[in-house]
Amino acid sequence: ATMSADQTQLFFTGTTANAHLNGTVVATPITAMHKIQFTTVTSIPSGGSIIISFPNAGSTDTNAASPSASTFMFNALSNTNIKTNNATTCTFTITQSAGGVSTIKCVTSGVIAGGTVVTFLIGCSAATGANCTTQVPTLINPTKNISSFAAGVSQPWKVAINTFDGSNNALDNSSTQVATIESVQVLAHIEPNFTFTITGIATGTNLADGSHCGSGNAYSADSTHADSGISSTANVVNLGTLTGSLINFASQQMEVTSNSVQGYTITATSSGHLINPANGFFIGDAQGTPTNNDTPAPTTISVTGNQYGFHACGKNGQTNQATSQWSALNFANPSQTFYYTLVNVSVSPAASGDFFFVQYAAAPSGTSPPGDYRTTETYVATAIF
Repeated sequence: ATMSADQTQLFFTGTTANAHLNGTVVATPITAMHKIQFTTVTSIPSGGSIIISFPNAGSTDTNAASPSASTFMFNALSNTNIKTNNATTCTFTITQSAGGVSTIKCVTSGVIAGGTVVTFLIGCSAATGANCTTQVPTLINPTKNISSFAAGVSQPWKVAINTFDGSNNALDNSSTQVATIESVQVLAHIEPNFTFTITGIATGTNLADGSHCGSGNAYSADSTHADSGISSTANVVNLGTLTGSLINFASQQMEVTSNSVQGYTITATSSGHLINPANGFFIGDAQGTPTNNDTPAPTTISVTGNQYGFHACGKNGQTNQATSQWSALNFANPSQTFYYTLVNVSVSPAASGDFFFVQYAAAPSGTSPPGDYRTTETYVATAIF
């Protein structure tokens, strides 16, 4: 079993049969398929038998879930999962013994001549000749005795093969060995990876061209939406000269790369309003009724609405999953009233990079006094490892 990084999940090769509560042991068997092949010496008559005997080291433990079992566990082996080649049609008797030898007995339906290569495929539901085509690993091999065999040294187990005639008289016998050894732990480590990059966008870039944000959720320069005329950088966005008949906009590109399986969030906080420090007048914050105490609801910006805000957009499917309001031309500025605005969220890794864009927009009122206006947006990217 492999324990997850958060130490709350177990991963098995198959489903467990029962529900498990806190404090109970959860186990799954590590099973194997066995191929046993031998050549007969004396002919086995019809009605004779072949017995394959698996050893026991004296343990009475036949619990298939026990990690200390010192015998071969048949683990509810059925005759449908035993295939033979050159053994005519077998009538099987399967006996799991506690404290003794466990056996698989085949009573033949025809003569098996001496010198015949006979194959048993134990833990196989379909075969072609002597080869299994559909494995159903079933038997559980015994655990190696670590007090008697050093690490890296296998423990041998003798599997006996006996043949009998129809009167249960012994014909031939032989044996082979199965060796068990401890499992090999393979370990590796991957460092957490998370990068967040902001880059400027050249003036005149049309984010509404369908290849950036998709038409309908980004501004393009037209009679009511003006590009700022100033290219943005990684840390400066200049919306240019505002007039009462246009909404000026400028943008930045953002990228996240991460191997976090639980994704990431990006939030923005504002130093306050887009304000003129000389006279204290500010462009109003674009924000609707708050959805909670931390996040203002984005809203539209009108041409003469005296509003400033920003929004994220992008064609990437992981952009803005938490708030569909961003998918339209809706903006918000946290200002000093709210703690943050959610910009982007993902619930899966971004190993190849998540690209999206943040578009800033402002429109003054007809009475907005002249001067220079400014604010500061701080982005916080958080990966969930």
